[in-house]
Amino acid sequence: PKMRNHINIGRYDVTLQTVPMTLGSSAERLQNSKEIMQILATVDPELAAQFLPNLLTEIDSPAADPLRDLLSERAKAQEAAAQTPEAQAQQEMQMRQMELSLKTMEAKLQELESRTMQNAARAQESLERAKYHGQYAAAEMGNAGKK
Repeated sequence: PKMRNHINIGRYDVTLQTVPMTLGSSAERLQNSKEIMQILATVDPELAAQFLPNLLTEIDSPAADPLRDLLSERAKAQEAAAQTPEAQAQQEMQMRQMELSLKTMEAKLQELESRTMQNAARAQESLERAKYHGQYAAAEMGNAGKK
């Protein structure tokens, strides 16, 4: 009988290759990443921009390399720009504007709450007057019927 995979004592050439573990085909991973990217783009475009480098790692194309490099350079430039005094001053100004806007909105909210309470009090007063006048009118009708 013929024996398969029979190994005898001796020397053999063995070649090992390391490859990254994959959880599905690259096409499936790319499709999933694109779907995530589309969702992020509608929900939070800034987060989608941050996710883009991850998407580019899923693309097995030489065309993706320059885009990856460009995004990396852009991120480094933004970090450097964020550290300049002008950028810090601009961020502080934006924070002050946001605080002012928040205080303005809080004041408007308090004004609206005050008006709402005033209107509720007026409505309650009108309701009580209507009840009083209704009772008075009913009493008048009852007195008119007795005469």
